[in-house]
Amino acid sequence: RVFASISKLFSLNPEDLAEESARQKKYLENKILIENDLSEETVLRIASGEFPGLRVEENFERSYAAPLVFSHLLGYAGPVRNSDLSINPDLASTDIVGRDGLERQYDNYLRGSHGVELLTRDSLGAIKERKIIKIPVGGLNLETTIDAEFQEYFFHLMETALKNLGRSAGVGIAIQPQTGEVLALF
Repeated sequence: RVFASISKLFSLNPEDLAEESARQKKYLENKILIENDLSEETVLRIASGEFPGLRVEENFERSYAAPLVFSHLLGYAGPVRNSDLSINPDLASTDIVGRDGLERQYDNYLRGSHGVELLTRDSLGAIKERKIIKIPVGGLNLETTIDAEFQEYFFHLMETALKNLGRSAGVGIAIQPQTGEVLALF
């Protein structure tokens, strides 16, 4: 009955929702990520208590300036997969992990660590007490030597040169000769 009402709200198949719930229980988690980017109306309906047991949590979303210019370096992040969970026990099934580029290479460095909260519930499942066991720790920042303005300039220069040559692919690297720092890379 609960899955049916939640499924209607999010236009989901109740069987898929039940399957995802079972998958989450395998990893001893008491929450399921159902949807990202909720409408204001949906957030208000959930907040009103219309759907007991359902709550809205803030999440992060990475945004990249000039994605065509930087995507091959930065890579991208995506939802955790079952294979990730079996490799890294510190991941939660609702995590976002680096899939390519710097996001993948430095995922553990950027990630930080989850906190742990102990909930005491009564026989009806209502939370009676919360106790913080471990405080979450934010991930670290990653700094590169890539010069963003130069990378953008270099991108447009490469794009024009390749078009003039009738080519669709090429490689370019700009290095600071005194230090060896990579300033732009294609």
